[in-house]
Amino acid sequence: MRITNVLGGVILAASLPYAGTGSASTFDIILDISGATSAQAEAFTIAASIWETLITGYTVDDYSTPLTVSMSVTDIDGSGGTLGYGGPSYGQFADSELYVTSGLVAFDTDDIDSYSLTDLVTLALHEVAHVIGFGTLWEYGPYDLTDASGYRDAANATEYTGANAVAAYNDEMGLTGDSLVTSIALEEAGGSGTAGSHWDETDYGLGTDDITYELMTGWYNGADSAYISAFTLASFEDLGYTTLWSEGSYTAMSIDELIAMVTAVPLPGSLMLIGSGFGLLTLIRKGRRA
Repeated sequence: MRITNVLGGVILAASLPYAGTGSASTFDIILDISGATSAQAEAFTIAASIWETLITGYTVDDYSTPLTVSMSVTDIDGSGGTLGYGGPSYGQFADSELYVTSGLVAFDTDDIDSYSLTDLVTLALHEVAHVIGFGTLWEYGPYDLTDASGYRDAANATEYTGANAVAAYNDEMGLTGDSLVTSIALEEAGGSGTAGSHWDETDYGLGTDDITYELMTGWYNGADSAYISAFTLASFEDLGYTTLWSEGSYTAMSIDELIAMVTAVPLPGSLMLIGSGFGLLTLIRKGRRA
């Protein structure tokens, strides 16, 4: 399965700058779920709980606006086409950061009807990560987290340069001394939306393990071996969040381990009205990597 980003005409509509409340806050996701079975809704709430556990708060101490994500199961294009899509809708500036305040994720009814709990959690984790800003805010607003010069490998035109994720990558891959890298390879295949906004599955000569089953590559390879790396979690610190990584209490965990770590949060009782202003979407289509 190929996972892509599609850039619309309006990338992100930002609200007025945040005025502050004077109190610290933990990272909070509010879900509005529609069209889902009870099993699908359970998977979506588990995914939200996982991100609420891994992302602990904000570098802006008094920021407290929660992230509202509308998650729906609906008829998109029938079985075998687009599996799902999602992305940020609105955001809020706070000091030097831009925090997403609402986003949208939708899955095709026919495609996910027979998916297991672990598959559903994995797909929801991936899409909610894009809503939060992974691959969608890297070059937006105050952020400049990629380099398109291809200085480390001409075949990989865009590379991720955020300091926290790169430090976590070096540590997780066991790189030291002259082998230390200053960027992380981003996917170069898959066309617009996949390339440049997901980790590359291969190491192109670094001598490190590939990351085929890492959550945020551009290709869905199933949930059985899927995991969230420390450098994926650290990348959210480059976007102004605090996480378990900087607290020194996180190493790569499988999706099954993460599911076991959390308890599903209560389902929200109301449906969020979605406007037409969202522009950065991720699409999941069935297919094989060329």
